Amino acid sequence: MSDEYVSKGVRFYKVDVDEVRSVASAEGVSAMPTFKVYREGACVGSVRGFNQQELVRVIDEILLGTSKVHERFVYPIVDR
Repeated sequence: MSDEYVSKGVRFYKVDVDEVRSVASAEGVSAMPTFKVYREGACVGSVRGFNQQELVRVIDEILLGTSKVHERFVYPIVDR
């Protein structure tokens, strides 16, 4: 999945929360996998569990500027 988004400037990073528990705690990650989406340093979305369709939807909305997150300039975490 990451290959199709590289040209759009999207980067994917994997964090082993068993090795870096402080990151899991700081980010409120309690389930694996959890995908956190950041833009300009702010968390603008989150998808808990492996739901590729939902992750693609969240990323595409943010890239296209159609996300309600950007319309309100509020950055809630969306857990689904």
